[in-house]
Amino acid sequence: MPDTQISLPASNRAIRADRFEAGLFARKTGRSVWSRLPLLTFAFVLVLTMCGCSAGIGEPSGAPSLSPGALQVGEVSVSAESLSFGDVTVNGAAREILTLNSIGTLPVTVNSAATSTAAFSIEGASFPVTLDPGRSMNLTVQFQPAVVGASSGQLSISSNSSAGTTTVVALSGTGTAADPELTASAASLSFGSVAVNVATTSNLTLTSTGTTPVIVSSAQIQGAEFTIVGGSFPATLNPGQALSLLIRYQPTAAGAVTGQLTIASNSLNGGFLTVPLTGVATAIAHEVDLSWLPPSSSPDPVVGYNIYRSVGGGGFTQLNSVISLAAAYVDNTVASAVTYGYVVKSVDASGVESTASNEFQITIP
Repeated sequence: MPDTQISLPASNRAIRADRFEAGLFARKTGRSVWSRLPLLTFAFVLVLTMCGCSAGIGEPSGAPSLSPGALQVGEVSVSAESLSFGDVTVNGAAREILTLNSIGTLPVTVNSAATSTAAFSIEGASFPVTLDPGRSMNLTVQFQPAVVGASSGQLSISSNSSAGTTTVVALSGTGTAADPELTASAASLSFGSVAVNVATTSNLTLTSTGTTPVIVSSAQIQGAEFTIVGGSFPATLNPGQALSLLIRYQPTAAGAVTGQLTIASNSLNGGFLTVPLTGVATAIAHEVDLSWLPPSSSPDPVVGYNIYRSVGGGGFTQLNSVISLAAAYVDNTVASAVTYGYVVKSVDASGVESTASNEFQITIP
């Protein structure tokens, strides 16, 4: 009897079915013959059940199904598909943060990151960097325009991400012209009348009124009676920010005085801001009030007194042009920093003077 072979395309396996026997009878010949089909069919179905495939003759219920294992990948994502820096002053700088996230099941390696134009750059990052699943890193991207106008570019991030080896982030920003401007709270400062050697102060406020910061580099004063006692330089004032200067006026001699405050900055409305200063110094009115006791006894009645003064230790001269009837006298012709001496003499009805009293000395402040 020839061998019988059945091929199974699903598993490319063959089943040989010879020399199997089963006790069935064939009526045609009246002889007991061996039919090989039933046992062959059983072996065939058994193999199909084990491999989970079918050759078109039916599949047993509950046949197992095999599936491949979960795919393990490394993948990187970015926090934004584009970064916009808005308006930035020429030669100024603005920064944005871009976050890289490892979202795969395997570590991902970021090999490099680069910008396509010079106006955009990456700060403080070194590569390559390997991120474990769930980890992230921040990239600081800077926009520093060199010219006025819109700028655009790309940030290209190279990695071994399964989603693509290069991730591209669009970059945009606009360079604007610098506009530093400085204004003063007063066009001039007047200190009015001030007594000699007495100090007074006045405030001057400097304000940044442009759209970009202004740098105040220095402030100088002409005029010895004026000084700056508050405010330090250089100073950078952002738009809307103010700086207060305290100016002091202390005259040393009587009379009108003038000066000038000059402020240097990078303001577009003028590199030098000048503020005139004025003041009037007045002499201090000093006086010496004298009083004395009349003589307790005199052979001749006393009708009045004559007052004498010395200046700086010199000789005495009479101050009063007529006899003083009162035992008091006010000298309002004195000056500061001078020493005066005073004596008084009694006068009788004949105009005869007594000897001089004791001397009183005083130095005027």
